Amino acid sequence: MKRVITELTFVCASFIAIGLIFTGLSDAKIDLKKDIAALWLFDEGKGEVATDASPNGNDGEFFGSPTWVDGKFGKALEFNGTSDYVQVPDSPSLDIEEEITIVAWVNWKTFKDAGILSKSQDGGGDGNYFLSTGCGGGPTQAKFGVISAAGHTCGPASAALKPGQWYHVAGTFDGKQLAVYIDGALENAQNHGGPLTTSDWPVIIGSYAGLGFKSNAIIDELDMLTPRSRRNVTSYLNAFYNHISTPKKVNARIIKKCDELP
Repeated sequence: MKRVITELTFVCASFIAIGLIFTGLSDAKIDLKKDIAALWLFDEGKGEVATDASPNGNDGEFFGSPTWVDGKFGKALEFNGTSDYVQVPDSPSLDIEEEITIVAWVNWKTFKDAGILSKSQDGGGDGNYFLSTGCGGGPTQAKFGVISAAGHTCGPASAALKPGQWYHVAGTFDGKQLAVYIDGALENAQNHGGPLTTSDWPVIIGSYAGLGFKSNAIIDELDMLTPRSRRNVTSYLNAFYNHISTPKKVNARIIKKCDELP
């Protein structure tokens, strides 16, 4: 079992929930019912659907030929940079206006201007948010941009990344500031006001929602949250990055009924 989210409980379609609690990280509190918009683990290993492990049912359909490969943990999806992407239909849970955090493990094969996850038209002025490389900066830099009442921005950029290695990449927006994290550490931040705009664009994994600028990368453990404070975001990212490789520190429990969720 590969979940390391503090005080988080997953609900499967069969109403079996698996909560994973890290010891020593009680300050990071993520409420599944309120804070998780979507979670794609990419552990299916077969088929042409990326299943959302949250209660929101934001499953994604394959376009092109995304390939099941070994990931950072379990399986992952590899995108060829030309025709592959996963499309998730628009839903109320994805039309986030206030606070948002997007995290993923990514291993780039080659770099270019490309989307990791987006709900916007090729990073342009129509849409909501996007985690990407490039977008007005160097193609080896991770960026997190949004479209809000304050306008469109490509957002802050990370330092240059390298192909062929895994990075834990995260973008956050708290209503006042955008920030990008690499491997649990803050790389850069930028002031930008909200609220975010909403749109009927689908969420696209591996490209921008306008279907240009496709990623040539392996993507794993892709998570969208609507956290309630920057403290929770920082604690969550540190827990996820620093402790996910030490399962002996994780205490897992199985809850069989949704009404038993905390």
